[in-house]
Amino acid sequence: MMKRIDAFFILIVLIVMALGYTFYYTSNSKYFFDNNPKLQAEFERQRQLGILQKELALLNEKKGQRSIASIRANEALRPEAVAFKPETAEQHFASLQETCSLNPDLPDCLSEIDLVITQFPETVWAAESMLVLLDIYQQNNENRRSMELVKVLRTRFAQYANVQAKVNYYEKKPL
Repeated sequence: MMKRIDAFFILIVLIVMALGYTFYYTSNSKYFFDNNPKLQAEFERQRQLGILQKELALLNEKKGQRSIASIRANEALRPEAVAFKPETAEQHFASLQETCSLNPDLPDCLSEIDLVITQFPETVWAAESMLVLLDIYQQNNENRRSMELVKVLRTRFAQYANVQAKVNYYEKKPL
């Protein structure tokens, strides 16, 4: 009978130790996460990419029903864009520059800008596309939209020095 009671108490002690270790580990992990801005930024980036992937999956399920106004509703998602390859983004940006250099007021130009920004939001090419859009806004004297876009470029693409230099130029440029 005593052996059973001893075994029961040993089991209780082991369970309490396991719970204590689990609590200690989770509290230290939370402390580490709360005091590590790089880890928090990476977590937020991964969360945003997860949301974007779910949205892209929804768009693929709808088979071309797009909610983006500047892209025609019958256009399907381009499969090469879903992979988020930087070289694909660069190719789309080159196409955008070619289209917009001919006539920036064409709907095709705005569609190309919209495509690069929505399909490749985490790349420098999205920022460069926004700079093309900023130039169009300034050419059309749309000052309010220009200032909103400058704020987005300042906050969302702060890691790209060349983009920030161009934003500085647009901010100092007379309207």
